[in-house]
Amino acid sequence: MPAIPPDPQQGRVLSALHDCALSALEGLEYRSLSWGYVDGSLSEREADDAVASALADANAGGDASEILDDLVDSKLVRVSRSPERRYRTRFAELVRLLVRSRQLFGGRPWRTAPTLVSDFRLDIRQRVAPRQDTDPAEIVERIGSDEGLSVPRLFPGGIL
Repeated sequence: MPAIPPDPQQGRVLSALHDCALSALEGLEYRSLSWGYVDGSLSEREADDAVASALADANAGGDASEILDDLVDSKLVRVSRSPERRYRTRFAELVRLLVRSRQLFGGRPWRTAPTLVSDFRLDIRQRVAPRQDTDPAEIVERIGSDEGLSVPRLFPGGIL
């Protein structure tokens, strides 16, 4: 299983354990999302238990709370405190925002505006990340060698 790409703010790559934990949290949230309930979140206990279970299934050691904190620090999981600490993955938050989007008309209150999404279906699959072991100059060279593709057209100024 590939590692999660580097966190741009902290410059580190999260491990396959983090990926496993994130998948477990998303799988738990999927149960509610698939039925149309987009406003849910996980309690601290539910999130810890899901991460601990994912670690046990992967036969990996590690502290579930520490891995959960890493996911929060990397902005892959959101924490809200109302009144207790609740967790929601970035995926579940995106679905909530998309489903709750409204069409605004000038001069009308947004709360009475019609929603843009009337119905939705979710299909989740295992996350994949592209290999990041190729030099950018080699990629530009490969693109430039293919007929019909030119570096200036794809990358204005030749900057990658």
